[in-house]
Amino acid sequence: MEGEHGPTVTEVPSGAAGRLIHFLRSYLTLPRTHSIIGIVAGCLSISLGLYSYLHLAKPVAYDALRQALSKPPVAIAAVRQN
Repeated sequence: MEGEHGPTVTEVPSGAAGRLIHFLRSYLTLPRTHSIIGIVAGCLSISLGLYSYLHLAKPVAYDALRQALSKPPVAIAAVRQN
């Protein structure tokens, strides 16, 4: 038959697992599976990239930096030679 995808066997195994396997084999072709995996990977990559960018942009260590800069600077130390 022209344009038909999936297995040529007409018997569908009984039970939910058999129907699921038959559905996946007839519906998910290799190009379709490749497209789904690519779209999921792209969305995951973009969302994790945005999360890491926005999470790192928060001022986390500014309090410690502000405290260190508010202290008076250390006087220049003299070097002694023996």
